[in-house]
Amino acid sequence: MNRMRNESTFPWEHPLMKMTGSMCLFNIRSWNMHIEHFFTDKVYTRFCNLFCFTETHVKDGPFSNIEMYMEGWADIHKKTNHGLAICYNASKVRIIQEFETRNTLEILPVVIEIENEHVLLVLVYRTPGASRCIHGGILDLVFDNKISELVHWIPSPYSDHFVLIFQI
Repeated sequence: MNRMRNESTFPWEHPLMKMTGSMCLFNIRSWNMHIEHFFTDKVYTRFCNLFCFTETHVKDGPFSNIEMYMEGWADIHKKTNHGLAICYNASKVRIIQEFETRNTLEILPVVIEIENEHVLLVLVYRTPGASRCIHGGILDLVFDNKISELVHWIPSPYSDHFVLIFQI
C-alpha cells in the first residue's frame, strides 16, 4: 500500500488551475453541516472569486456567515424554502444591486462587478420534478457541445452532488 501511495500517484491537475475568473455552483444540502467541509479544499478559494450555493437550509435557525471561514469574503443569503447563497471575495467582486423577488420561485438575482464587467447573476433552485420552464437542460447543452474548457464538474467527497465550475 505504501508503494502505491508514494510511487503510483495519479497525475491530475485540478480544473480550476486552468481557468481564470471562475465561479463555483454547489448544492450544499446544508450550509451548517457542509460549509466547513467545502473549504477544506483550498483550491476553490485560491482560484474562485464567487460561489453559489443551493439548499443551504438556513431559513429557521442560526448559521455562520462566510466571514467566519474566509477572511475578506462576504455573502448574501436568501432564506427560501431550500435556501440560496452567493459568496464572494470582496476584494475582487462587488455587489452593485440586489433585486427583490416574489416567493413563487426560489431565485436570488444580483448585479455584480467582477474584473471591471457588470454581470447579472441569477441563482435559481429548481426543485426535483419541477417544470423545466427554467431549463435545466442548459448544462446538457454546454456539455454536449464540448465547450468543457469553460465548464467542469468535480464530485464532492461528502455528498452525492458535484461542484460545477464555470469560467466567467
